[in-house]
Amino acid sequence: MGDLRPKYQVLKRNKDNASATREFTDREEPTKAFLNAVEQKTQDEYKVLTYYGVGGIGKSRLLTELYNKLESVDSACVKVLLDFKEESHRNPGEALIFIRDKIKRSHKIKFNTFDLAYAVYWKKLNPQLSMKSNNGDLPFLEEGSFVADLVQQLDYVPFAQWVPKTLKLIGNMGRYKESLQWWHGIGKQVMEDLEESIPSEIEEMLPAFFAEDIKEYLKRTGKSAVIFIDTYEALWAKNRLQGAFHDKDSWVQELVLQLPEVLWVIAGREKIHWADIQEAWKNYLDQHLIGELSEKDSERFLSSCGIHSQEIKEVIIRGSRGYPYYLDLMVDTYTVIIDNQKRTPVLDDFSQTPQKIVDRFLYYLELHEKETLKVLSFARYWTEELFVELVSEFKTGYPIFAYKDLFRFSFINQYENRTWDMNLMMRNSLQEEIKKENPYLYKKAHQFLYKYYNEKITNKENGQISREDWPYFREAFYHGNIIMETDDFLNWFLSIGKKLQDCGQFELISSYYNELIEQISNKDNEQASAIYQYFGGIGLLQGNYELALELLQKAATIYAKLPTKKREYLKCCNDLAEIMIQMTNFDQAYDYFSNAINSYQTTNSEELEVLLELALVYIRLGKLDIRFSKYENSTEHYKTAISLCNQVLEISPESAVAYGRLALSYEKLGELHSTFNSNEQRQYYLQSIEHYKNAIEREYDVRTLANMGLAYKRLGESYELKTETIDKLKSYEEAISIFNEVVEKAPDFIDVLEKKGHALVDYLKISIELEQYNRAIECFNEAIETFEAVLELSPKQGGAQNRIGSAYRELAIMYIKKNEPTLAIPHLQKALEIYDLLKSTSNYIYVDNSMAKTYELLGDFYKKHNDITRATENYKLAINSFQAMLKRAPKLQEAIEGIERIRKFLNISGN
Repeated sequence: MGDLRPKYQVLKRNKDNASATREFTDREEPTKAFLNAVEQKTQDEYKVLTYYGVGGIGKSRLLTELYNKLESVDSACVKVLLDFKEESHRNPGEALIFIRDKIKRSHKIKFNTFDLAYAVYWKKLNPQLSMKSNNGDLPFLEEGSFVADLVQQLDYVPFAQWVPKTLKLIGNMGRYKESLQWWHGIGKQVMEDLEESIPSEIEEMLPAFFAEDIKEYLKRTGKSAVIFIDTYEALWAKNRLQGAFHDKDSWVQELVLQLPEVLWVIAGREKIHWADIQEAWKNYLDQHLIGELSEKDSERFLSSCGIHSQEIKEVIIRGSRGYPYYLDLMVDTYTVIIDNQKRTPVLDDFSQTPQKIVDRFLYYLELHEKETLKVLSFARYWTEELFVELVSEFKTGYPIFAYKDLFRFSFINQYENRTWDMNLMMRNSLQEEIKKENPYLYKKAHQFLYKYYNEKITNKENGQISREDWPYFREAFYHGNIIMETDDFLNWFLSIGKKLQDCGQFELISSYYNELIEQISNKDNEQASAIYQYFGGIGLLQGNYELALELLQKAATIYAKLPTKKREYLKCCNDLAEIMIQMTNFDQAYDYFSNAINSYQTTNSEELEVLLELALVYIRLGKLDIRFSKYENSTEHYKTAISLCNQVLEISPESAVAYGRLALSYEKLGELHSTFNSNEQRQYYLQSIEHYKNAIEREYDVRTLANMGLAYKRLGESYELKTETIDKLKSYEEAISIFNEVVEKAPDFIDVLEKKGHALVDYLKISIELEQYNRAIECFNEAIETFEAVLELSPKQGGAQNRIGSAYRELAIMYIKKNEPTLAIPHLQKALEIYDLLKSTSNYIYVDNSMAKTYELLGDFYKKHNDITRATENYKLAINSFQAMLKRAPKLQEAIEGIERIRKFLNISGN
């Protein structure tokens, strides 16, 4: 029959039959450790068995085998395997739902406690949505279950009425006999606790609610339980350096602590470090390093794949050094020789070095397969869409609908989101070969991928870059950095960086800081200063003031030597002044503002960007003058800013920046007039909001949106609570809604976090005055959480610390109003502790005013309870603090009026 052969075959080679990472080879020691743990596990003692080792060493396959082995050891065991490779499983709520669903299917466990907690949690996060119409969001609430029936009947019932309403509903649920036992046991108390809890508190408690149901089932049935967790390192896959290292898996640790009855089996690339924080964990962590496969295991695997030549097996085992990936690749090579070459492999077909393995493997592929794999090696990952684009662009000849056949090789990894990537060793080997043999193709392929990903970002319909677009930027950055000259690449980054900044993607930007700073190291030119200035501005937005100060000073030093860069120098001085204000170095702030104005006056530039930057200088300078009661100066500064913005709009009527600065000027004028109790302030705020809308319509910018939220807050302040209640509440709610939108897009934007916190404290005060105490407590908790986020970004942020104290003071007022002095006094004392600490660690200007108001409130309290001695003591402390405040801001009306009020009482008392 010669060379004739049919084109198709009935049975194709199954990839899973030729993968050392999937074809389990008996690792005797790890298996023995697991069986011992199962046998020796006691119900009341923690046991965490961990397997760790490098990627590709076979941990996942080991876990799968141990999971399956349980069937023969304890068939009744409750077991589930959770894999953090699936991104959604890294979220505590979604992970618990996954485990719940898996266990429920096999063991019919009733998760009444967890289901109720999660349903309430979801409802509190989404009060405007109906549970009945959102089964996709609450898929675990099976129709006809007790909890599903219960929460759906409570749809749109205010939380304050849930418990009493529930008691009425229970009588109609006689068919749920077993669940009613749970309800009368702990269910009712859980409901009451949930009613008083805010969503973040419920979220932290989810492991406890989940564990309650598991505990009850295991106790009732006498069964054992094993929970496997794979790819543990994926918990740190994103933002590894952001936040505390141990916070990433704290919820897993909490879940383990809740369930000592369970044997936990965890696989990852590193040891578990719980004992670093709590040494007691050493007694309960049994950690095993998974190393290379033994020669015995490797030989068993190769034999199972049909390789029977002892010489060939020995060569492969020596070359692989027991690493499963190498074994996979050699088996692929062996099979390709048989399938494509139609001959028996010989010893020379195999090599001990990875590069030669790759070369030999490619040698036996069809040309279109080989060329397609080479092209794919340029992409760090790919989708079906990108696969088609690459094959079409580079004309590799591979049929685009047959991609699954190409992806059969063990070095191609597929993920659940329908993306693929190539093992790093194979990809690097192919890239090195192409770069050496065909530099033109090497550059062209990277250019194509850069363009492909860059267009994904720049051609968005709404122009907004979201977190979902991060992978596109990362890939455009990677490929662009390879093909561009340094100057061109930095120009691209600064251009796309402006869009990222406008859309609030500060976290993504910051992740490239070290790499870009390294590229400009030892440079003292225009581009270096632009990078310093850019990251200095990002540092300012994130509250990283020390770094921002260092970078902006470097940029300003370079710009000062460049006559054509006056606008950039002016902006540096402006931002440096703002940093000095945040660091409470007000004299230095005034100096930087003077430098900025002098720089403009020496050139008298009429460039629109210069005029807009100068307008911002005057706005910030006006705000600083208010701190020291220089109200006339502030008025002039704001009017100058308005004049500059109008000058720009006459020339460029579509300037979004001009509208934004104009809006900011009017908002500050309104704030200034509120100090004088002027009726004009509301009109200023309404004008400000209108200009902000014009700005956002022309160009989306999270900073502009955040400022518009502040204008709504100011508008709310201008309404009288008694006569304009609805308008006041609507304005505050609109402000908080805007702040939430910005925080969602830019969670590390410190300015909007502060604005949101201030609005929440004000809303807390309003709620107390309206006697809406539950809402007041919710506002208090959310305000504290928000300001803590501020302090996590910038621990020395005086305004945040001061407002935390204010929140405690306002809550004390609520308890005084409710005649609960035992709760009121501790909150006032807590406020004073915060102010004392702030005064000793910061130069925050308003801390004396805050202390005075708190002492005055204590004086009022003791006066009301006829304790004149204590009242007098606190009133005198209040006067001292008000006077200290007036030394810094001599015209502060609030302090002046406070002293007058208190002296009136002291005079009446004869003191």
